[in-house]
Amino acid sequence: SVPPAETYVVQLGVFADPGLARAALARTDVAGFAYTTAFAIDNTEWQALQVGFYASEAEAEQALAALAPLFPDAWVRLVDDAERRAAEEGGALVAGAGALAVAPRRGAVADEPGQRALLDAASAAIIDRRYDDAVAACTAILEVPASPYRARAREYIGVALERSGQTDRAVAEYRAWLAEFGAADSRAGDAKRVGERLRALTESPAPGVTAGRAAAHAPEPRWAFFGGVSQYYWRNEEQFVDDGNHIVSSTGILNLADVTATRSGTRYDLQARVNGAYQFDLIEYDGDDHTGWITNAYIDVADRETGLRGRAGRQARRQDGVIGRFDGASVDYALTERISLGASAGLPIDSPRYRSGSHRTQFGVSTRFADVVPGADLNVYLQRQTVDGIVDREALGGEARYRLWDVAFFGMLDYDVGFGDVNLAMLNAQWVLPTGWTVNLRAETGVQPFITTRNALAGQGVGSIETLLETYSEEEVRALASDRTGSASRFSAAFSIPLAERFDLSIDASVRRFGGTAASGGVAAIPDSGTQSYLAATLVSTSLFSADDLNTLSVRYDASYTRDRLTLLLDSRIAIGSRLRVRPAISLSQLDYHSPEYGESREFVVEPSLRLYYRWKRILFDAEAGIRYAERENPARPWDPFSPDGHEQLSGMYLNLGYQMEF
Repeated sequence: SVPPAETYVVQLGVFADPGLARAALARTDVAGFAYTTAFAIDNTEWQALQVGFYASEAEAEQALAALAPLFPDAWVRLVDDAERRAAEEGGALVAGAGALAVAPRRGAVADEPGQRALLDAASAAIIDRRYDDAVAACTAILEVPASPYRARAREYIGVALERSGQTDRAVAEYRAWLAEFGAADSRAGDAKRVGERLRALTESPAPGVTAGRAAAHAPEPRWAFFGGVSQYYWRNEEQFVDDGNHIVSSTGILNLADVTATRSGTRYDLQARVNGAYQFDLIEYDGDDHTGWITNAYIDVADRETGLRGRAGRQARRQDGVIGRFDGASVDYALTERISLGASAGLPIDSPRYRSGSHRTQFGVSTRFADVVPGADLNVYLQRQTVDGIVDREALGGEARYRLWDVAFFGMLDYDVGFGDVNLAMLNAQWVLPTGWTVNLRAETGVQPFITTRNALAGQGVGSIETLLETYSEEEVRALASDRTGSASRFSAAFSIPLAERFDLSIDASVRRFGGTAASGGVAAIPDSGTQSYLAATLVSTSLFSADDLNTLSVRYDASYTRDRLTLLLDSRIAIGSRLRVRPAISLSQLDYHSPEYGESREFVVEPSLRLYYRWKRILFDAEAGIRYAERENPARPWDPFSPDGHEQLSGMYLNLGYQMEF
């Protein structure tokens, strides 16, 4: 177990474009510092979006569970002090509202990174057998005639239609693909693959041929491989102007790989996927801090005839109530067209960078009902986890989706039957008005972190429940876990307003409160956080100065009992030819700090940056550089020889260089 002094974040997802990541930032229904970094966990994108900070794994897992409906690939990771300092100085303290749509509104899809995000969403939907979602995402890409992802999108539509049993439509899509792209020398390999798919659907045996002979003459199923690799170098430097102290806060190289193999037969569909990363820390005085992790490593087999599907290996399993990931097996069975059953068992892990251990186990079952009433889907689950031989978590929960006219509802409940606490009760509503407005409302209540027996480890200075049981009884350990868990509530609202053909305005507001924890077992209480609020307005324009530009103007204000922050952000994306994209940006911030111990202080921060993307065939080269200058006025400090008047100046810079190669 990791000592409580370490700090965690939830990595929500990855985005190819910092502007798109910042736009999504206001729609993440989490509270804390949200910030982007130049290294992504999923190598098909180029910016990672994190939210933190959490003092324990359990607290981070609670946030992860709340975010799962919007970010199914989110995971928990550990951060160092340097990353936290940089994020607190340059990130945004948020508690936004709404859902991150799979497909952006028409007009935003013309942005190439947005199309890439749609393509990845379609790929994930095909893997999860959500074929209608895959077709919808790819259709949005095809609405952009010059999209570099048109070929892949049209092929994905064909695959989705084929696997959903719509053979005639799949044949039409494959033929349309060959007509549009089949003559290009650069797509010879793709044309061969699409042609084989088409022949498999059209070259059926003649009437009277026996089933055995038909099978003998059927096209031999083949493996298809796709994925990518990427590498990034990053460097962050800081300097206190007054004393000349220069610090290289972090520098290193991140290597990522994601490989998927699929094989579609006449009855069975097979898929194998492995993705992970290895990070080299290049700070000499920081010791050997290299680290690697595996996010997914599984084999998936689906039987079309029986409706049975199984997966073995490292995986996520939200529908069974699993928090985080686990190493084990899961199975799904389509009992009827509307009812499916699921189960999973294995060894939980808190982060992809850890190995599982036999001291923890999990078992979960779930039942999903489609169209319980017209427009409503329901999933219910039972989840049981153990740690060191005693119960860690016993939960009953589920989620429901319902659409009524232009309003979509999503609700989630997780109740721990052992502790008698509601971990999370959440309701989200999204309303699309005839005028084009979109309204998102979200309310939730529960505890923070999700209550588990392992919460008792916080502040105890021991690494396992087994060790804690040498001092306390099981009942006392569970009482300690309850004392380390506090109530939490949040309400948020978001509005998206189309102002004109090329302009969109979004307004986001939220309030949250953490009720604090009780003192016990030698661990001090955490006080009530008071009401924390967030307000932001963002204006986005497309094709304002050139055919493919994207421009963002954002004003954000957040307030807590320790700090108020006002930020102005200007961000542009400019296309130069068909291969090069330029991203200049600048942010201006004023921060007011409130400290009963040190008094009031104010800080001004200026952060300009420039990012370049260059695509050559299937390789994307990425370079970004930025500087940061800050001035802070503190109360007078006669004891400080460098700034006795309390005036501090801080400068910094960062550099990110990398490439991504797809195959």
